[in-house]
Amino acid sequence: MRGGGRLARELQLLESAGSRLVDVVRCEVDRFLADAREEIHAEIVKRLRAEQGDGEFPHRILWSPQSSEHVADEPEVRLVVLGPDTPHRQSLHDNDEAVDSSGEEGDWSGEEGDWSGEEGDSTEGDSSGEEGDSSALEMARLIIDNCGALPRRYRNMVVFAAAGGQSLDDLEVATAVFLSLKGILERDVGVATQAEVAELAEVAELALQADDAIGLQIADAYRWALVPCSSTHQGRVEFDIVRLPSGASLAQRVSSALVNSGALSIRYSPQSLRGKLDRELSSLWADGDVRISDLWEHFASDLSLPRLRDIAVLVAAVEAAPALADWRTGGFATARRSDDSGRYVELTVGSHPGHLPSEALVVAPVFAVGQLESDASAESRSRVTADTVGSSGGVIAGGDEGETVGSSDGVVAGGDDGETKGQSLPTRYRRVLRLDPADPVQDFDRLARPIIERLTALAGTRVEITVEVNAVRELGIPECVSKGIADNMQTLGFDRSELQ
Repeated sequence: MRGGGRLARELQLLESAGSRLVDVVRCEVDRFLADAREEIHAEIVKRLRAEQGDGEFPHRILWSPQSSEHVADEPEVRLVVLGPDTPHRQSLHDNDEAVDSSGEEGDWSGEEGDWSGEEGDSTEGDSSGEEGDSSALEMARLIIDNCGALPRRYRNMVVFAAAGGQSLDDLEVATAVFLSLKGILERDVGVATQAEVAELAEVAELALQADDAIGLQIADAYRWALVPCSSTHQGRVEFDIVRLPSGASLAQRVSSALVNSGALSIRYSPQSLRGKLDRELSSLWADGDVRISDLWEHFASDLSLPRLRDIAVLVAAVEAAPALADWRTGGFATARRSDDSGRYVELTVGSHPGHLPSEALVVAPVFAVGQLESDASAESRSRVTADTVGSSGGVIAGGDEGETVGSSDGVVAGGDDGETKGQSLPTRYRRVLRLDPADPVQDFDRLARPIIERLTALAGTRVEITVEVNAVRELGIPECVSKGIADNMQTLGFDRSELQ
């Protein structure tokens, strides 16, 4: 047992000196191990609770629950630390422990045997969920399936830590020794004779060493995380058994092991979320959108989905998606809500939407594009209407760079054919459109077609469409590119092309 070697030597020194306390200590330890296991386990749990550092489970750690109703059914990841009375023992991992502990110094051996707690190591069950589960797996399965009398809803939000193996036996012995020595001091320190005072000083030193030994043994004993990972078609939950690293508090060790193994995500990419929406969760946004809160319900309850620490991780992934360059294929759009007509309010694509509430919408790209195109078409129609109806002076602004030139009189649209007889009408329309270089054809079709179709429909109208391309590169345009452009311009029949 780690930390036990020095204690054993001190007991031997007391025994060689003829101390009466050696037999007293041995009797007390035997009593605790035989009849006071609950006191031993309570002391171990008390020390676990006193550890500093909650890892990724702030204020969400449950200590040694005795039933499933003691573990709240809430949509945030929580760590359930199973008590020493529900150990995890299995042959494969116990063999590993035997290798780890084979070189440990010292043994709590006495003339009448050793203080090893249970006889031998149980090799019950394995993580496959077959008959013979360890006590820890049985309790974990009970909790993951139920919350009291009701089925547990958020099954993907619970993970477990458990002790087991020879290290747990050693921890129980070390705790029994500490409690025995502590009890002797509390009972005898006030009534000890002069000759016994020196013996009690030795007992106090042994108690300090036993206290240190418990701290070392807790990390050795609590070395397993039991992680629900899937359920069979009969609904039986399977578990991954993850060995914990050493050092730090138990919660921090569980956090580190689960994050490193991918069993717990503290960050989630928008691309991964889009992949889930295209496959397992495709039905959720089949009508165009899904609330973040509804999406979180699935992540919190479905064991086949990644285990996200809390809804904030999901919200961060949603907020990052619209700003992706490939948001149409690798991300999605967002909206604050939809109005009574079904239109998305504050629809965002191509930029970060800012902080989103849980009731905000994840919008499928095809539906977002549909609304954007509809809005652009409506805007174009309204601008054409504004361009054909002017005020005094005969000049009507048609957008940032559009203009309609007419006579000096005011213009009022009227009549069935849109003309007002007896008044001067505009005779010329000119508009400049700036197109997206990444997709100029689509931009032109969306912005210019509604205008061109209205003008060409007027009898006697001459419509001329000119395309002008301006490109500037501070580093210069390579000769091979210049030559290719010149050849293309000549082939396409451009009126003028120049490189400066």
